[in-house]
Amino acid sequence: MSQFEKPSAGTEVPPLTRPLYAIAAMAKNRVIGCANRLPWRLPEDFKFFKQTTIGHVLLMGRKTFESIGRPLPNRTTIVLSRQTPPVASVGGVDVMDSLDMVPPAPTPAAPAVPAPLPSPPSSATSLYWLSDWSQVLAVEPEKKLFLAGGAQLYAEMLPLCAVLFLTHVEAEPEGDAFFPDYRRWFDDGEVLIKSPESTPPFTIRRHLRLP
Repeated sequence: MSQFEKPSAGTEVPPLTRPLYAIAAMAKNRVIGCANRLPWRLPEDFKFFKQTTIGHVLLMGRKTFESIGRPLPNRTTIVLSRQTPPVASVGGVDVMDSLDMVPPAPTPAAPAVPAPLPSPPSSATSLYWLSDWSQVLAVEPEKKLFLAGGAQLYAEMLPLCAVLFLTHVEAEPEGDAFFPDYRRWFDDGEVLIKSPESTPPFTIRRHLRLP
């Protein structure tokens, strides 16, 4: 088990002011990636990911975003990174790297801490590049916030998630990114989709956080 990535001892995790959901796909050996790519191609799993996250907010690290290459349509993408955005726009979508860049809400409201962030009116697809966790929690708080990778963010944030949507892939590929041992925090899960005929076979489960 030593080759598997685990949360580091003494990792400081921020307090949450909204529910956090995790969504991931993991092989039998807990591999989730190899050279910043998925080790499999499962169209039905991609479809589930889209249906589950569309209209909501995706939180991911810089490397995960770079592997995707663009903000996903009809979702808000937050890249959590200490590095500054490398470009001003990606795929025609402006990169917003502070709350000040967001258009003000049409109706003035008393300031909150953190202040809710209004949805950009020009597009259903938006991209934030943030380093401050309080700003992450302020982005479109009326929507679900999904943790979508990579391995380091999963290791640090999975213990705080309320729900885990996990695709269990029946394969043992080579890889360099691993999913943490979720069983310490979540139940055995409810089967949502079972696809024994796919290559490789997989099952999608919804795991709830243990009390």
